[in-house]
Amino acid sequence: INAEYGGATNTNCPSGASDISSCDYSDYMENGVPCFDGEQVAVSCSNAPYWEFTADFARIKYRSKMGGSKVAGRAWCEVTAQKYGMELEDKGSIIGTALGNFNGTSIEWVDGEGQYVKSKDAWKLKIRKELSGGETKEDMCFVCFAWIEGVAFTYAVDTNNCGVEYSESSLDEIIYNAIAKGGGRLKFLKFAN
Repeated sequence: INAEYGGATNTNCPSGASDISSCDYSDYMENGVPCFDGEQVAVSCSNAPYWEFTADFARIKYRSKMGGSKVAGRAWCEVTAQKYGMELEDKGSIIGTALGNFNGTSIEWVDGEGQYVKSKDAWKLKIRKELSGGETKEDMCFVCFAWIEGVAFTYAVDTNNCGVEYSESSLDEIIYNAIAKGGGRLKFLKFAN
């Protein structure tokens, strides 16, 4: 933008701007340490957010077994992973998924390794859980976790079948505390939250 300094930063253009002269910006050299020869500069020309990373249950079905001492079934978790509005390719090899049950105070791990099924564009997670302490099938509150290690993390609650009272903020706190402590299957997640 600026021939003398070779660039600009902190650029802010009004909606509908068609020329850089209608934008506000700071000269690059006035904003800290400049790039040195051989360093690259990246420019984003997208109105889409940097990351869109969400999870949702596509389908979940489970039933009581062994006289009510277990629940078994299957969950399908869909994950949207877009960078600058473009869907990631080969999602099955870079996105990890896990299934947990929220019991009101903590996460109990049910399946730590979802299997990506390309034809459904979803992750298949097995439900095999022993019931204890008077738990029933109706007490389950399954949570699908999805992540790209070091980059992004999200989760979805099966709100249609959740038998536990919770607030989103309390569940967030329990999940992020589990990550910070390295508890359960989340111990391998290494990212800043």
